[in-house]
Amino acid sequence: MFVYRFENYSRSVFVIDAVLLVLLLASTRASFRLVGEFVLRRSSGGQRCVIYGTNGASVGTIREAFGNEAMRIVGFIDDDPLHRHMRVGGYSVVGSFDQLVALVRNGEVDSVVLNTPLVDVDRLQTLEHHCSEHDVQILRLQLHLKRVSAAS
Repeated sequence: MFVYRFENYSRSVFVIDAVLLVLLLASTRASFRLVGEFVLRRSSGGQRCVIYGTNGASVGTIREAFGNEAMRIVGFIDDDPLHRHMRVGGYSVVGSFDQLVALVRNGEVDSVVLNTPLVDVDRLQTLEHHCSEHDVQILRLQLHLKRVSAAS
């Protein structure tokens, strides 16, 4: 290019080169993330967890709340029929409260995370009853914001 002084090169070649470079760099980053998610979902170890409620915290927040403990998300449970067959954070909504009770009875989960502040008292008592019979934990995710000061 230095010999011919860019005389026979179209300027669009450089634009196409830049676009391809950005796309390839982005796809390599995405591939590492996708492979990591695939390995995480296929791991057989960890606590099997179902999340009740889709409108609360994100999947990343729930994973962070579990800390170093290995966790495998089975799916989401939501009573709203419009949310059925949807995906939240890459995980499918597997059904309603009845499906949740069936998952607990069949021993398919080790813990239930309540991701919604509003749960009907009767449903919560029913869920507590079935979970205590099958040694399943019920966890409630609570997020709080606190002001930071130099003294705290």
